[in-house]
Amino acid sequence: MLFTSIAKQLARVSSKLEKLVCESIKKSPDIATKARGEQWATLIQQPLSEMQRADPPKILVIILDALDECDSDNDMKGVVALLAEARATSPIKVRIVVTSRPETSIRLGFRKMPAILHRDLILDDRPRDEVDTDICLFYYDQISEIKDQQDWLAEEWPSIDAINQLVELAAGLFIFAATLCRFIAENEATECLSRTLASVSRSARLPRVQADDKDGIAIRHLDGMYVEILARSLTGREKIAEALRDTLGAIAVLQGPLSAISLASLMSYKGPEAVYQQLDRLCSVVRISREPDSPIRLLHDSFREFLVDSRRCTISELAVNKGSSHLHIFRQCLRTMNATLRRDVCGLQHPGTMTDNLDRKKVEECLLPHVQYACRYWVEHLRRCAFAAEEAARRAAIEVHEFLELHLLHWLEAMGLIARVDEMVESVIQLEVWLSVAGVGGEHSPRPRKR
Repeated sequence: MLFTSIAKQLARVSSKLEKLVCESIKKSPDIATKARGEQWATLIQQPLSEMQRADPPKILVIILDALDECDSDNDMKGVVALLAEARATSPIKVRIVVTSRPETSIRLGFRKMPAILHRDLILDDRPRDEVDTDICLFYYDQISEIKDQQDWLAEEWPSIDAINQLVELAAGLFIFAATLCRFIAENEATECLSRTLASVSRSARLPRVQADDKDGIAIRHLDGMYVEILARSLTGREKIAEALRDTLGAIAVLQGPLSAISLASLMSYKGPEAVYQQLDRLCSVVRISREPDSPIRLLHDSFREFLVDSRRCTISELAVNKGSSHLHIFRQCLRTMNATLRRDVCGLQHPGTMTDNLDRKKVEECLLPHVQYACRYWVEHLRRCAFAAEEAARRAAIEVHEFLELHLLHWLEAMGLIARVDEMVESVIQLEVWLSVAGVGGEHSPRPRKR
């Protein structure tokens, strides 16, 4: 969705760009299903190359925030490589601002560019007092908005001492400040702020989980706030703890984001309302939208890291075991595929139909997003499962054999229909490796059976 989102924003820059983007989409109406490079060329490179120097804007700035939250290292490297092409894309000047944690794939991607193409700005190297000043200004701006929403708050709330304490607790982390402000805005501000400050202070007195003092302090403060947010989400509804843990665990380990409708279908919930109900008190850490196709995402990777670390997530009812969550999603993927896949699932009646000639809308209707997710990622979830005993791994291998005996050809067909043949090949290789390690490969491998 990255380049389609950028294209949408470009269309708002000027009427000329809007016309050019729309023309590109008309020429390739299924561009949203194409590969990343083709989307870049069609939706961004081509419209910009047709702009005239006199057309506004003279300088175009594109901002990509949190590039490190891409689904995989290959996605990150691929995006960085395409960004380098922007230099020769357009007669107008294009400037691209990328924010990211210094992941290896991103650093290496930029390192291969000529120095004139990019400039690094390492925020960790900025003096701490400058960062604290920025965080202080951010607090004042956000608190002003909170006061507009909760107009009963006193003019002098919060005190200057409280603001200074909040800046100190943030320990240079903007994610702490942003999450805290969202949390306060969702609740009664004075009580919420007092409880959060108390929780964070208690957390700060716990033994360090990081060797580095600076990082350890910041993480403890962040953990304290996350603990308070989770505790508040369960207040008065402790009965949903298990379901909420399963949902948070799924979101934490999913290999690609799903909408509430798709997540509910994958998890065998009665409907998306179950997801909304579980997550409605967690909007400060989870991005949730009532739009049918809008994906649910954790707002920051630090919350995922917190959830899956039992030393940090001290609310045991909601602590996520990654291996168990992967196992649960793996089984839900198998259930989904067993219930959906069949011969000629899209009713094409012509086995030799080329993918370029497919009716993409029909494919989307026959293979819903949660089914496509199951087809793409069930092997990856299997590889990441944690089994309590060898027998449990063997049971999972038997489930795989039973699925393949009935649906191997159907799965291959589905992966072709959604244009993921390259992923299918890699999945088959990884599956063979896993089965061999599990001790059930070789002569015991399944043979496809007609159905």
